[in-house]
Amino acid sequence: MRYLMEPTDPFSVVNLPWQPTLQHLHVLVAPLMVFAVGLIWKKHIAALIRKRKSAEKRLESPNLERQPGYAVTH
Repeated sequence: MRYLMEPTDPFSVVNLPWQPTLQHLHVLVAPLMVFAVGLIWKKHIAALIRKRKSAEKRLESPNLERQPGYAVTH
């Protein structure tokens, strides 16, 4: 807003009448948005990553219970 819009008064410190209000609103809303993104990450994205890693581990490690002769011969 500060850099993209034309100021109402060329000698004013505040470029637009809504600038102080929006700056205060930004200070209040930004931490809430960071918290919300963290919750979404934890519930959706991190769970999906953990699920994929556990599936990859199961595929990589040999399951000795399913191969009864493997432990005896090797």
